[in-house]
Amino acid sequence: MWNWRLPRPSVEHFAGACVALSLSSGAVEVPLYAAFGIPPVLGAPLMALAGAAGAMALVRLVPRFGVTGAVLAPLGFWLALVLWATLSATWTSAVDLVGGKLGLLLGVSMLFLLLGICVGFAADAFDAFLRTLFAIGLITALAIFIYSNRPPHLDANAAQALQTFTSAYQATTQCVSLAAMVALVRLLSDGGGRFAKPAWGAAWLVLTIATLAGGGRGAAIAGGLAQASVLGFAMFFYWGTPQAARLWRALVALPLLAGLLLLLGSLLELRGIERLTTIANSLTDKTGRHALWAAALAMSDAHPVVGAGLAAFQESANNIESLGIYPHNVFLEVLAENGLAGFALFVGAIVSALAAALRRAREIAFAHGAVWLGLFVYTCFEMNVSGSVTDRMIAFVIGLSAGLAARSLPARSENPSERPLPQP
Repeated sequence: MWNWRLPRPSVEHFAGACVALSLSSGAVEVPLYAAFGIPPVLGAPLMALAGAAGAMALVRLVPRFGVTGAVLAPLGFWLALVLWATLSATWTSAVDLVGGKLGLLLGVSMLFLLLGICVGFAADAFDAFLRTLFAIGLITALAIFIYSNRPPHLDANAAQALQTFTSAYQATTQCVSLAAMVALVRLLSDGGGRFAKPAWGAAWLVLTIATLAGGGRGAAIAGGLAQASVLGFAMFFYWGTPQAARLWRALVALPLLAGLLLLLGSLLELRGIERLTTIANSLTDKTGRHALWAAALAMSDAHPVVGAGLAAFQESANNIESLGIYPHNVFLEVLAENGLAGFALFVGAIVSALAAALRRAREIAFAHGAVWLGLFVYTCFEMNVSGSVTDRMIAFVIGLSAGLAARSLPARSENPSERPLPQP
């Protein structure tokens, strides 16, 4: 059962809340600017705050951290990838681009790898992370309803706020879709008061509609896949228990309700539905992704083993005017810049992280395992259509997987024979 009640504050709770704020900083800044005119300058301070809180929490957690090969494997693969990417930077000519990307990989990505370990290992930090993520999602959903469908007659300030909001639709839609996933997890969790299930069901409904109104096509699809993975995990977790019988009804009702929401969204002409209907543009290359993918594959063919070097694709893509200087596929980006060697390390980090956490999935709280899998599926889909290897969510999910795998092990200072058995 997920402990949703507000706990006594601790370093772990503070760290979990700060991590959620930092991961959602792009979405947090938009409502603040739209409502109060506060410029988007919170990203770096929130990251620094999350780093400080995470460091304090990790100092307390290290003595209890269980270590096995399964826990160390994803961390080792990721560290090896970072070292290989650092080495590959030496054969790239674009010094300014290399410096920026290397700074993100060595600084931001490594920071969120450690923060993921902290949140995954400490149950209190994970609970605070979920509460904060859900609260930010509700606030962002309200902003979506207010600003995404404004009439055209706006004054200058309102027009600027609307432009800022719509240009950040991917971050806001991601935030709301993840909050919808959290609401679904709580809806499927056992326990709760008389009105808990209807309240969480209503929250899921509102957040799902806001996701469709947000306009982030990739984030909306990734959020739907994340919710589907949560349903699958619920059946896996509760298999053979009375809760499984009730879940079968949810497996039938929720997809039907999702279909009705899509129909409602199309009738209301929500922005996300409009963008989802243009998904065929990706097949005809009207979005420009095919050109970027072809350029990445051509670069990998020219440098198959060791790659063209860190940030080499960015340098070669400066004249591509469609979607910027990333291939919009992280796997192709790693293959082009770091070769088959870096690609093997990257895939090894992902696969070993999935295997490490799945092995212990039924020994931890349902909400934590379900949200972990939802985040994992969300991130894997996003890696295929957008982003870069330096994106903080990738490193965070890998660290989260390692932390969850270590949490269910006997701590190094414990006697395993005295450890209580996991609750069913």
